[in-house]
Amino acid sequence: MIDIKQLEKPDGTYLQEYRQSLKNRNGDVSQIDKLLDLNQERKKLISDAESQKALQNKASQEIAKAKKEGKDASEKLEQLKKLSEEIKNLYAKAEEADKNVQELCAVLPNKCNKDVPVGKDETGNKEVRRWGELKKFSFQPKEHWELGENLGI
Repeated sequence: MIDIKQLEKPDGTYLQEYRQSLKNRNGDVSQIDKLLDLNQERKKLISDAESQKALQNKASQEIAKAKKEGKDASEKLEQLKKLSEEIKNLYAKAEEADKNVQELCAVLPNKCNKDVPVGKDETGNKEVRRWGELKKFSFQPKEHWELGENLGI
């Protein structure tokens, strides 16, 4: 999973390297921008919710003070209920945005090592070294996914 904090660093070098790495893998570079936009939206929603929470705390103190003085606080209580509902709504939206950010981070691949050769597919790979002898079978071996399907796993 990629680290979004690295992508958002102000100098932008990691972001440029990651973009190039994704291009080299024939990946969709627009997903990076989508991820960064989603994360900014998440941060804004959290900030808005925290600001509203501060207003709620201040209003609660004013209501308590008004009640101590024997004044009517029903109007402020109504405002407090509306504010509370707005805060819940903002936190729900922030949670949804966070879920979307995490999902996108989970599907984006890690940055490739600089030594990885660039190619259209696995034919662009190069063999660095070989260890041991390849086993010879008297039958055609099955791929791992075929074995899994046959075993029901």
